[in-house]
Amino acid sequence: MFKRLLIFMSIFLCCQAYGSELDNHVLIFARYGFNRDFADILRLPPENIQVIAKASSVSPEDLEKNRSRYGAIHLIEDYDHSADVTLKLEEIFASGFKADRITYTSELDVVRARVAAHRHGLIGGMPKEDILVYRDKSIMKKYATSKGILTPDFASVSCIDDILGFIKDYNIQQENGDFVPPIVLKDDFGVGSEKIFIFKNRDELNHYLTDNSKVFGTQPTSRLIVEKFVQGRVYHIDALIGEQGDVLFVWPSLYMDPPLAVVNEGKSRGDYVMRPNNSLTLRLNDYAKSLMGDFPTLPGGAIHLEVFVTPEDDILLCEIAARVGGGRLSDTWMQAFGFSIDEQILKIQAGIPLTIDFANKVPSILAGGILFPSNGKYLISGEPPVHANLVDFKQYQKAGDLSNKPKFLGDLFATALVLGTTEEEIEENIKDIITQFHTKYQFSDSLEKAD
Repeated sequence: MFKRLLIFMSIFLCCQAYGSELDNHVLIFARYGFNRDFADILRLPPENIQVIAKASSVSPEDLEKNRSRYGAIHLIEDYDHSADVTLKLEEIFASGFKADRITYTSELDVVRARVAAHRHGLIGGMPKEDILVYRDKSIMKKYATSKGILTPDFASVSCIDDILGFIKDYNIQQENGDFVPPIVLKDDFGVGSEKIFIFKNRDELNHYLTDNSKVFGTQPTSRLIVEKFVQGRVYHIDALIGEQGDVLFVWPSLYMDPPLAVVNEGKSRGDYVMRPNNSLTLRLNDYAKSLMGDFPTLPGGAIHLEVFVTPEDDILLCEIAARVGGGRLSDTWMQAFGFSIDEQILKIQAGIPLTIDFANKVPSILAGGILFPSNGKYLISGEPPVHANLVDFKQYQKAGDLSNKPKFLGDLFATALVLGTTEEEIEENIKDIITQFHTKYQFSDSLEKAD
């Protein structure tokens, strides 16, 4: 009798849990279209999910394939630069679809998704002033400084005078016009290392200011930040965040070259998850947990945190974003930890219980990614690198095609997924694959010259 009771209660509890999931109504902001299989991940009835997607990211084939899997798919033409996404959301709510949650997959949706959820009293919502701490670089660093968190010296820029004043206040310009250290100018809302400029001397700065004087205009309205260039290695720390703002799982990775090198110098960049017994691993994990305790509570999702570790062994905040890391991070974590961070984030934001035990989880193998930036040239010929530890190589340019010059980290020729048993080995593997890449591929400024 007792066994029957236990069985009955187990079935009842399972049904209750399953039923609570079925009751969830989710609205998805999908700037990248159906790059993730939302229906299979969430496993909700189709009528419980509506998708607002960037029109150019959804092909007719994608639309036909997914039409029956969701209650509605709304395509927005000017997704990135207009208020049409928010207006569509209000239209959906007015029509009677009452979402319990709003999820997003792009950093460009961080603020509008969280603020809309807050306005409608939904789980995951945040006041604008809180979520902007994770998005606006000036606000972010002012907030961090107020909490005693080290950052590079910086200043918000609303006009040219702010840049010139920053140089003077910190005595950066030398008699010969060189900047010591160099200065970095960023867009407060830039993503993927876009719109970032490094100036090593006054001539470089003057050239930029002359070419971009209209950006600043006559009134102080520009949204930029200027800061000192920091010497040292750059790391990213990625974490899953629970509904109460608790850090469910966190792990650091090393950028072998800084992200800026991809866009500014056209360099191939490798990164990889760090080994558990690296002395910096625990320290960086603890740093991320401490920072999240100081920052506004992020109710569910993920963070992508970038930091400098200086030659003096100080950790300085570069920036933090309320979204998953880019590149091959999801594939890297699948290899190293056995789960998809993209899936876990979506479930957390949609209120679907996780089934993974994160306690004491460490990488079973070291994994990393390589970004090969586009170069603005024609691809003449080439074949992928070959290596025993090269798991996957994705190429995005065909022979004879002309690529764009890289403006942000999404302008890529190819990406790779690489494994290694030690940090020394995976670094060597990544370097070898990059060397092979530059040996095997031939590019030209024009097809005529190549002929």
